[in-house]
Amino acid sequence: MDKGISVLLPFHKETDYLEISINSIISSNFPCNWELILIPNNATSESLSVAQNFASNQVRILNNVRFMNLGSALNLGISEAKYSYVARMDADDVSLPSRMERQFVFLELNPDYFLVGGQFWIIDEINEITGLSQLPESNGEIRAKLHHENVIAHPTTMFRRDEAVKLGGYSEILQYAEDYEFWLRAISVHKFCNLSEPLLKYRRHKNAVGELRFKQQGKESVKVKIALSNEYRYLRTLPLIFILVKKLAPIIDIPYGSLIRNLKRKLKQ
Repeated sequence: MDKGISVLLPFHKETDYLEISINSIISSNFPCNWELILIPNNATSESLSVAQNFASNQVRILNNVRFMNLGSALNLGISEAKYSYVARMDADDVSLPSRMERQFVFLELNPDYFLVGGQFWIIDEINEITGLSQLPESNGEIRAKLHHENVIAHPTTMFRRDEAVKLGGYSEILQYAEDYEFWLRAISVHKFCNLSEPLLKYRRHKNAVGELRFKQQGKESVKVKIALSNEYRYLRTLPLIFILVKKLAPIIDIPYGSLIRNLKRKLKQ
């Protein structure tokens, strides 16, 4: 496979920010060959029109279909990618100019790492900065915390395409936590890093997935932890899991007793 970066950008109806997002990728400082793969997911005619304005030799638009979920769309993108590294991008975020170069150089210099993410600025609907992430950076810190919460910001990630294929790609069953499930599988056999510098401006607005589906994402994250508990040896941190479940239960509107029974049942298998 040729060395370079394939950027995957799924979109639906994000007409307000899609052009900004695409332009931020095109204007990035790429140190290598690159392509931007736009993946319409039952896109509206308006958002599809925005995307088509950017079509070129380096910007490809896949067929407009209705995917079951984001995982299905991303797996198609990975299968279509022609370069060795895959970078993620959301249709309402802004990639910073040095992001692609910094992540490419990191993976080139650290062949034992599968994935590199980074910090991000939080912006609002009018592009004003409202905060800065504080994610763990080293592989050890990420591994320790990932089993309790998702500390990898999906739209900041770049990873090795061939290794992602070997892992089976994203789950096509989960609706909201496909990235978290993928990270948990990958961290058992690969190394992760979050760069200390911001790589992206992450937009929070009323129509963002994170704002609309917080409870659903929480529910699926708990299910993922329970389902993978044996494989990732949760028994050694069982007390912490019960504390976490007790705190999550009222937030995600699931009875605490039901979660504990399911967890104990899974751990006994």
